[in-house]
Formats: sequence, structure tokens, C-alpha cells
Amino acid sequence: MAGFFSVRVAPGLRVSASSRGLRAHVGPREARLHVGGGGTGVSTGAGPFTYYHSLGGGGGSRRGRSRARPDARPAAPSGTVVRPTAKAARVRLLAEEVALIENLHRQRFDPAVPRSAPVPVLPDREELRADLEREHLRGTWFWQLSRRAAARRRAADEADRRLAELAAKAQTAHRAEQARLDEQWRALVRNEPQAVLTEVAASFEDNAAPAAPVGVDGAELSIVVLVPGLDAVPDHTPGVTAAGNPSLRKASATWRWDLYQQLVAGHALVSVREAFAVAPGIARVTVVVLRDEGPDVYGRPRAEPVLATRIDRAALDGVRWQDVSAWEVVEQLGRDTLLETRGRADEVMPLDLAEQPDLRALVESVDLEDLD
Repeated sequence: MAGFFSVRVAPGLRVSASSRGLRAHVGPREARLHVGGGGTGVSTGAGPFTYYHSLGGGGGSRRGRSRARPDARPAAPSGTVVRPTAKAARVRLLAEEVALIENLHRQRFDPAVPRSAPVPVLPDREELRADLEREHLRGTWFWQLSRRAAARRRAADEADRRLAELAAKAQTAHRAEQARLDEQWRALVRNEPQAVLTEVAASFEDNAAPAAPVGVDGAELSIVVLVPGLDAVPDHTPGVTAAGNPSLRKASATWRWDLYQQLVAGHALVSVREAFAVAPGIARVTVVVLRDEGPDVYGRPRAEPVLATRIDRAALDGVRWQDVSAWEVVEQLGRDTLLETRGRADEVMPLDLAEQPDLRALVESVDLEDLD
């Protein structure tokens, strides 16, 4: 399958290619520049969130993503100057952080469809004729009417001839490109590993939590997702007093670990939903969520598995996403789900995969440096 690849050229530099063309990704997750097919943009990431901003100059944004956002605040009356206090601003930011975590799994993705090669654009005939006419008229005087008329006829004939040649070449190139896109689509539908892995990897490029496909077995895809630790969850809870004033309370350990469990399940589900959207032949996704444990004493990245589950495409049909939490979906629809909690606060613990050789092998195959 020509045109599908993703190469880590050097630390902080990756080059990928898909049907949208070549694309370079430069810099760390905290400040990354994306250039090439799909447009130019920058992304910044901190904690569980990544923000992408398009700089223009490309062919559009990633396919049909719709990210959930908290409801907008009502506008102040005209002429009113609103000066929120520092506490009110912090309460609002905390509420937005909580809403982002709770809504992770509600993002929607348009399903992939066969692609059409762009229609070739030919030069404007009149502009081409005018350029050629200026060339043919060079060296003639305004009183040489017959020579000038003959020059104009030659320019018009040459313009028509060049346009016909360009149209023939463009048609040939268009047919070849369409044949290439059609073969890519057939490979994707047939679940050819290279096609599926590259297309899914391209779709994961700007995810809030780094994710990567690691294997295709028939109609089953295996992916890994890297999430931050508990520090990504607020340590205070936003609220409102009985008098209607914003309030902040220190969050309990139980509340924080419950929200962290939603974060883990949310990132797992959004990655699964995106994989199903871009790989139409995949019927099941096995997802392992790794928790970033920070660098070891040598400066190498460490991560521990905290969630593993298998989700069938058909099981997601009809889910009332706006009414259920991420963990409810995983708990009720996931197969062979593994999640370990401990203590009164239900702390999410690393999984013991000693008796799970397949999952252990999957985790060990992951290059954590590629999940930055």
C-alpha cells in the first residue's frame, strides 16, 4: 500500500503520510507544530488536554470531530462591565476542567467514506491566450495589421493546443490518483494491517491523550492510550453557596479517584470511537490504557497499565452518550474488562498482567517515546 507510513525521524520530529498527503510534526506535546497535508497548525498539551489551533494554508481540519464544551455563560447586559473576582474565575476554570473530563467520551466522529481525487484545475484560456499573444506580437509594429492579426491567430491556436495537452495529462493523472485512493479504501475495508494502522495513527495525531494502534488481527484492532496521573484531576471542587456565590472546597480522595476513573474510561472510549470511525472494517477494539508514571532514574519514560477492555462496534449502536458516564459504558459494554481499585477511596491501581500474556505482550511492544 503506497502512501501509508509514519516515521519518527528524530526526538521531537515525526513525518507521517496518509491519503491527505505528507505531514510533519515538530516539537514536544507542550508546543507542537503540524505542517503539510491537512493544513498548518499548532497544538499545546498539558495534563489530560490538548488544544489545536489552525494557522490556515491547508485543506481543512481533521474529519468531523465535535468536542463537547460546557454551556456558554449568559452575556452581561449591554454597557455592563463584568469584573469577576479571582475566586470566581478559578471556580469557573475548575468547572470547565471537570466538564471536559466528564464529556471526553461524548466526542463524535464522522465515519470514513471512499475518497474522491480532487478535480484538476486547468489554466484560464483567456489568460493563457493573452500571455501567448503578447509573445507573438513582440517585434511587430502597430501599423503591421496583417502580421498582428496572424500573430493573434497563432496565439489562439497555441492556447487551444496547450489546453488540450494539459487536459489530457490532467485526466490521466486524475484517473491514476483515483485508482490509488480506491485501492487504499479497499485495503482499509479488507483490514489490511498496514492500511488500518497508518490510517488510525493519522487520526490519533492530535488526541488529548496520546494514543497509537499496535496490531490488527482479522477484524480486531489493538490500541494503547497514555493518560496522565491523578494530578490531572482538580484537587478542589467548584460549587455555589446558598446565597449564589461561587465556592471552592477541598476535594475528597473518593471524589478525585472517581473522576480519575471517568478520565481513564473517557480517553479509552474516545479512542475506540475514533478508531471505529476511520477503520470501517474493524469490528472490535482491544484498548489498554497506560498511566504515565514519569521518568525513571535514567530519564526514560515509565507507564503502568490501569485499564484493559474489548469493545465491539455493534455494542455501541444506540448508546445514549449524553445520559451515561464513560465508566458506565465500559463497565456494561466492555468484554474481559480489567480495572483494579484499592482502599476506601477506590484508588486506581496498576494491573497485574502476570496471567494475561497477550495483554502483557501488547504493553511490552509499545515504545513510550513514540507516545509523547
